[in-house]
Amino acid sequence: MVDGERPDTLSYKLYGRADLHWLILLVNEIHDPYFGWPLSSSQLEAHIDDRYPGIAIYLKSSSENIKQGQDVYLKSGSSYSKIGTVMKWSPTYLKLEVSETTTLISNNSVIRIGEEGDDVDVFRSELNKYAIHHFEKDGLEVASFASFSSLDSIPLPNEAEPIIVSYAKGTSTEIALLAVDNYAYEQRINDGKREIRVLKKDYLEDVFRLMRESFKVV
Repeated sequence: MVDGERPDTLSYKLYGRADLHWLILLVNEIHDPYFGWPLSSSQLEAHIDDRYPGIAIYLKSSSENIKQGQDVYLKSGSSYSKIGTVMKWSPTYLKLEVSETTTLISNNSVIRIGEEGDDVDVFRSELNKYAIHHFEKDGLEVASFASFSSLDSIPLPNEAEPIIVSYAKGTSTEIALLAVDNYAYEQRINDGKREIRVLKKDYLEDVFRLMRESFKVV
């Protein structure tokens, strides 16, 4: 299906009439004509921006007690300045999603979460729409705390660092190849919707007849 194709325009191409858009949706069991149908490039961009706003900050500790709605402050010397608000904390990925800003902070910065919170060391930050969604190898998801040398196991203390730590540092090209970011994940889902089933034009009258019989008033 070409980019930006709508059910009504596809209906016209297939059947010579635009009003059979409902039949295409019915055959493909699409109940939501907006999110069930593939988005155009511009619609997808808007959807991703809306779903993944702000920035993602990778913390050096996964044990932080962080709650949605807390203010986030960037430390500079002995002072702190607010940069945004916590949207979501994902300890599995060491990922703190912060709204109200698209300005990245420097690598190895220090932040404070909540006015009375402790200082927290940071690996790095990136736009949330390009932040990690999950890791995978050969189509199978890989645990974020697995080791690169053994992707099906969690490393013991003093062994190789987990892949999420390597990714958060941003220094390993090998780990980056395992990463699926939010943008790529949403694009993959949208591309998967482009393959649809269509009813051959020759069978239209048979379908209409069966529908008339099914809805016949007794």
